[in-house]
Amino acid sequence: EDSSWELEVLRRAKIEKAAVEKGCKPKDPSPYFNYAYAEPLYGVGLHSPDTLEKATGRKVETAAELDEALTETTKRLVEEHQIKALHVWLPATWQYTATIECDIDGLLFHWTDGETLSDYEQHCLSSFSADVMAREAAKYGLVVQLFHGSIAYGGGPQVATWHPDFLRTVILHTASNPETPFDLFLATRSESHEAAGMARQYPNLMVSGGWWHGFTPTTLSEFFRDRLEMLPMTRWSAFYSDGYCVEWCYGKLLLAKNRLAVALNELVGEGLIGESDVEPIARAVLYDNPKRVYLGE
Repeated sequence: EDSSWELEVLRRAKIEKAAVEKGCKPKDPSPYFNYAYAEPLYGVGLHSPDTLEKATGRKVETAAELDEALTETTKRLVEEHQIKALHVWLPATWQYTATIECDIDGLLFHWTDGETLSDYEQHCLSSFSADVMAREAAKYGLVVQLFHGSIAYGGGPQVATWHPDFLRTVILHTASNPETPFDLFLATRSESHEAAGMARQYPNLMVSGGWWHGFTPTTLSEFFRDRLEMLPMTRWSAFYSDGYCVEWCYGKLLLAKNRLAVALNELVGEGLIGESDVEPIARAVLYDNPKRVYLGE
């Protein structure tokens, strides 16, 4: 009930800005900016025509109508909620597939008529939606946050898992939308080197922090070490809290800064960077990069 406590936690953590879901109503909104859960809009969370209608506020029967509905919804999110990012959980089984409108028209006709789509058809529909949303994100300067590497087996809880083809779908999607800024959050350390290599080659792709599945000391150490060795310091961010209360930000930031310090100390000790490099790198990945990418500053 103490209205000052929330801001006190951020002050102690030295967090200047934090992202919250657009439906949150902080007592003091000044330290926050908004993002939107976008799985249904991106298509990966489309379970039925009703889900799409609920997400967009309208029924669609053609690819052109789907495009228009997604475009209008994105515009509304920006104008009404001033969102800066789209949160997208990508199922580990998602397969991006290049599509054209006439293919989607047929799929929508069957889907809205109550027919069950095959896995391939679902991938086509979600890929079409994903490309529309990525295009609109680029228009408004929104960051598309991709959370990748988990799946619910047999209807159970989400568990972190990995397959050699998992990141292939991410790079096909990001490469198809070069004007859209993407920020990738990993669930397992198995993907770390590969993801850093992708971010090195594609300037619209960043890798950041660690999703809660991978938020352990040894995993963060591997993430940070790979990124420090493979990427310019302007191309990644060190911290993402993925928390449901403000206190999570404080605890997770302590661990992230500890692991970053350990990784930088190792590089200095091995003669790979100088002591004078440490402060500008830490400032870039903890402050300058997210401020530039998310807030345009």
